[in-house]
Amino acid sequence: MSEESPRNFTPRAQQALGLARGEADRFRHNFVGTEHLLLGIIKLGQGVAVNVLQRMRLDLETVRQEVEKQVGIGPETKVIGNIPYTPRVKKVLSLAVKEAKNLNHKYVGTEHILLGLLSEGEGVAARVLLSLKVGIEEVRLEVLKELDPETFRISLPPQSLPTAKTMLTPAEMGELSQALQPPPPPSKGKVFLRRLASSIVLWTVVISALFSGNKLISDGFFLVIMLVLAGTGLAEFYAMVEKRGYTCFKEWGIFSGLLLMAATFFYLVGQLGVNVGAEPSKAGDFETSIIVIFVLGLCLKQFVSKSNTAGILAISTTLFGLMYVPWLLNFIQKINYFPRIDGNGRYYVLYFILVTKFSDLGAYVTGSLIGKHKMIPRISPGKTWEGFAGAVVISTAASVIFAHFAGDKLHGMTLMHAVILGVILSVSAVIGDLIESLFKREAGMKDSGSFFPGIGGILDLLDSLLFNAPLMYLYLRHVLTH
Repeated sequence: MSEESPRNFTPRAQQALGLARGEADRFRHNFVGTEHLLLGIIKLGQGVAVNVLQRMRLDLETVRQEVEKQVGIGPETKVIGNIPYTPRVKKVLSLAVKEAKNLNHKYVGTEHILLGLLSEGEGVAARVLLSLKVGIEEVRLEVLKELDPETFRISLPPQSLPTAKTMLTPAEMGELSQALQPPPPPSKGKVFLRRLASSIVLWTVVISALFSGNKLISDGFFLVIMLVLAGTGLAEFYAMVEKRGYTCFKEWGIFSGLLLMAATFFYLVGQLGVNVGAEPSKAGDFETSIIVIFVLGLCLKQFVSKSNTAGILAISTTLFGLMYVPWLLNFIQKINYFPRIDGNGRYYVLYFILVTKFSDLGAYVTGSLIGKHKMIPRISPGKTWEGFAGAVVISTAASVIFAHFAGDKLHGMTLMHAVILGVILSVSAVIGDLIESLFKREAGMKDSGSFFPGIGGILDLLDSLLFNAPLMYLYLRHVLTH
């Protein structure tokens, strides 16, 4: 039986769906929306989801009154046949299946439907919860605690209810089955064109900023781009942390990340009254002092927090976010303003971005055309060994060609260095992509966001660059200019 079969929904979950349809009928609505789904779960009166909602002081009449405020009562008409699910409810049910899979559960219960409602986060149900002063992330955390107070990841056996038995009519089972069918994916050609268009627009802006004839404009554009990438990337990472049910100091982390990027920029361009001179390690010392202050601030945040009892978890996730996004991204600034190469750091920034993105392009095109052998399917089902080989070959070729035409602009670069860097950066790009895929899979997300059509979020754009930036910087500092 398919894992997405409607019969994998427990009798309680099926009963909640039936009660949701009853609530829609009670409101004289000609659809079953997320608000009815929430009411159906509460009306059921038992199960993990109900336990959590009752602890949040949510009762049936209170939620009904709030739903009526939000959407009102329908006209005096009667829907013939089954009241249909809205597209948003269908999305919630699909998310419920994903939540069950992420928790290693072989069934879909009311708790998974509630997690699906919370993950969707934009329907009437979410607005009702917010109006009643109930935090969505707080409810999610309580559900995961109810499932496993220790690690949130226990694999529970199916409830001792006869899962073969159905509480729904055949017509309702058919509708549920249809709701669980994923929409057909776009063709590979369309995906490629979207990615290509987004990449061309983005990197045209970046290159224009780097090579503007006016230094003030060039530096200003560069700083704005770095702040946008760091701030949005951090926000996406912390969103994944929260979606996984973990805690973090999101606002403090984003503020500190932006401060790290801005302070390092002004230090490198000499606006803080300090001469970096010919020793790039001074920038690292300055950066370390900011991180030390950030860690102390994290500890102080936990000292004054009255509600967060998971201090180690909150401090760890917040600190890792800072190191994963802005700290790694900061190496791009160090390359751009590297002191020993006559102001040609921008050529090395362009070089390493180009080589990295040709690695992504090589992996995608080769994997799409001839990819058969999966690399690590549990993390990224689309990655293949053929795509990996294509990434290395195409990235190395791009490295050699760019180095040839750039000439003296790439200080210390030779054919041997171009080949070595091509291989190193292509391999690291694939690893960086896999690392972000691991984070997204744990959070139950396909993309880190929707910032770029065809690409996803900022982290989906940066994943391969984040680890390549320090590698490029270290090779430039210790090999090419040694």
